[in-house]
Order: sequence, then structure tokens, then C-alpha cells
Amino acid sequence: MGTGFSQTLFRRPGFEAAIVEAKGAGAAFPRHTHDEFVISANLAGAERIWLDGRILEAARGDVTAYNPGAMQASHGLVGAGSPWRFVSLYAEPGFVARALGLPAPPLLAVPVLRDPVLVRHFADLARFVAPPGGAEDGRAEETVVAILAATAGTAAASRPARPGDAVVRRAATMLLDRLGDPPSLAEVAAGVGVSREHLVRRFAAVQGMPPMAWALQRRVARARTLLRGGMPPAEVAAALGFADQAHLTRAFRAAMGTTPGRYRARA
Repeated sequence: MGTGFSQTLFRRPGFEAAIVEAKGAGAAFPRHTHDEFVISANLAGAERIWLDGRILEAARGDVTAYNPGAMQASHGLVGAGSPWRFVSLYAEPGFVARALGLPAPPLLAVPVLRDPVLVRHFADLARFVAPPGGAEDGRAEETVVAILAATAGTAAASRPARPGDAVVRRAATMLLDRLGDPPSLAEVAAGVGVSREHLVRRFAAVQGMPPMAWALQRRVARARTLLRGGMPPAEVAAALGFADQAHLTRAFRAAMGTTPGRYRARA
């Protein structure tokens, strides 16, 4: 999840929700990505966002909406009047499509929204998250569907695809095919027929981060799936090519703000 945060997590099939609070002025999310749609409402404070090369700001009462795979980073703004506090919804693409009655989920083209109705829905969702399990399942799902419908109606649009790059596509495929046996940068560069330096520059230009950092994000995303399925952290670490469980824990905590063991316990 990032550094300098506390988190309360609520999980149901197809989605997760979290209340996140900054512990200090240095609270920040480094560049990362998610396999899910990530929709969040700032209940207090404000943030500065890096999203696919753009710099944006979201204040109290703003909603942010990111597509799966979007490269993002953010940090709380000092002087915003109160500590940064927000509610996030992580919704799997298949769940979003089913919730909206569509054959495929829509792309969200407006990353920062000002919509009081959405914020009220998120305030309801926050009550379901804390304390975890404190509301009936049906009420939580109803609120999530309302959030998705309101977001899609406000921010859905066709968005031009990011310019393609055959070298980057081949490198990404190689990294994804070997999540459990991560190749070195030299191996990937040799596999796609370019120098290491050239690969790093091109990959970062397209994906927003260098190839090894991008692959680590994909491994953490896969770790979340395995942990939700009940696999012990030590086995997840071995399955995904981490040096040991401590290595997995460091990477997982940096991305999710909690340890693999605690995340698994909430499944």
C-alpha cells in the first residue's frame, strides 16, 4: 500500500475495500499498479498524484478512478488542513462488468472526479469496512454496485490505447511468463534483442517504471491472489521466486501496507 499508513481492510468476492489513514506528512505511495479498478474518495486531507506521466491533485471530497494496469503514485499534501484519509475500492474487472451488466468493463478516462453522490456512497462503504464484517453482505455489495455505476456514468469513455512498442510487449510477456522464475535484466534484454540500457529506457517510457520494478509489481499482484486462496506466505514466496519470506514481506508491505500473513488472515 505504501509507507506511513494504517489500513482497515474489508473483502468480499470480486472486490476489496479499505479505509486508509496517513500517519504523518511523509505518507506516500511509490509508483505501482493494480490488476483491479481502483476507485477512492478522499474523506480528509489532499493528495498529489502521478498517473501515467501526468501530475494531478485531489482534494477533500474528490474521487480518484484508475483503470487496471494504470501506473500511479501519490503522496499526502502538507497544509491540507487535516491528515490524509480515504476509502478505496479495488474491484476486479470481471466483477465490474457483471455489476454494470456489460460484456466488458468500461475504461475510465477521468481520473479525478468531484461528485457528492459518489462521496456519500463511499462514506456508507467506510461504515461497512470499520469494524470489518460489521454490515450485512448484501448492503456492502449494493453500495459497491452504486459506486461503480456512478463512477462509470461520470468517468467512462473510450480512451486511446497507449502507443504500442513491440520490444516492450515482448519483454513484458517474458517477465509475466516467468513470474515464478524471474529472469535478470540481462536475460530479458538478450531475449528481445536490445541492450539493457535501451530496454530500461523504452520500458520505462511505455510502462512508467523500469522492467524489473514492473515485474515486482506483477509478482506482488499474483501474491495477493495466492494468499486469498489460502496459500501460506512461505509457499507464496517460493512460488514467485522471492529469495525468502522476508523478501516477499518487504515487497508486499511496500505495495499493500500490511504483511502477507495479515493479508491472508483477512481472506
